[in-house]
Amino acid sequence: MPLSKLTTKNIVNKINKKKYEQRSNESFFYETKKELKEVTWPTKDIVYRASLLIIGIVIVSTLYVMVADILFGNFFEMLRSIK
Repeated sequence: MPLSKLTTKNIVNKINKKKYEQRSNESFFYETKKELKEVTWPTKDIVYRASLLIIGIVIVSTLYVMVADILFGNFFEMLRSIK
């Protein structure tokens, strides 16, 4: 900032702006901490069961795609050999 624009009003505005930013940051972290205390966290049993369910779905989906790939591969190989 040029020295000609360096006035008391500008300095006070900058200080107030920094104070406001600091307060808003503190307020953000305070509010976040407060909200996280109100969250109903799942129990270990629920997390365990949900994880098993997801792993099971992934395994079944993988097997489905694998079988479909093998069947389509064999089908198209059979079509190529018909010539």
